[in-house]
Amino acid sequence: MRSLCLVGKEYSDTIMFVDHLREGETNECSIIKQKRGGMYNFFEANIKNWLVSPTPVGAKKAFIISNKDKSTRTSIVQNSEESQITSSQLNTINNSFDWLHVSYVDDMECFLQLKNITIPFSLDFCTDKSRIEYVDLMSRSSIVFDSRERKHLYSNTKIQTPIILHDPDGFEIIVNGNCIHREKTVKYENLNVNGAGDMYAAHFLDHKAVGSLVECARYAAKSTTDLLLNREE
Repeated sequence: MRSLCLVGKEYSDTIMFVDHLREGETNECSIIKQKRGGMYNFFEANIKNWLVSPTPVGAKKAFIISNKDKSTRTSIVQNSEESQITSSQLNTINNSFDWLHVSYVDDMECFLQLKNITIPFSLDFCTDKSRIEYVDLMSRSSIVFDSRERKHLYSNTKIQTPIILHDPDGFEIIVNGNCIHREKTVKYENLNVNGAGDMYAAHFLDHKAVGSLVECARYAAKSTTDLLLNREE
């Protein structure tokens, strides 16, 4: 079995589930959960073709409002510890794993150290920061994942690395600044979508050995939706 290393901050999530969020009003939450988030959402996808090992670098607290009425999530985050990757960690990644997935590269102060990665790797983003400073690293990577709501951040990004943009309505695949495929999917209401982007990336990578870009993106969309539909609070 192939080995996959996850690198990202150690997220401590406090999730408040709200049936209907009214901004500026007092809202009741039905459930409050505390769990590890970020790259650890990968494990909920329960992928079969990779042996997955997390390597936490830095730490962060996240306070998340999960609005089931609109199937949205809103996060408020606080840095607990800045990220650092040691030479020893880089050597272990390069010599002991087949693939590296970074969750989330725009959340890591030490992202420039990733230029020393020699194995194939994928990048995931989570903020609306400009992507200009990440272009070189994106060009070196094999796949880039992001939410389609941040598509405007890639308007001037022309790289050969496929950029997979996804949201509840479907996905787009961007190569060299052009959309080479766009597909619509069925959007469901009343879902807890926390961690859906991480699970999408997990399912995409899990199908990568047997599918094309389009097949992987389609498989990831369906598998993530099925998981969300059957997930328990």
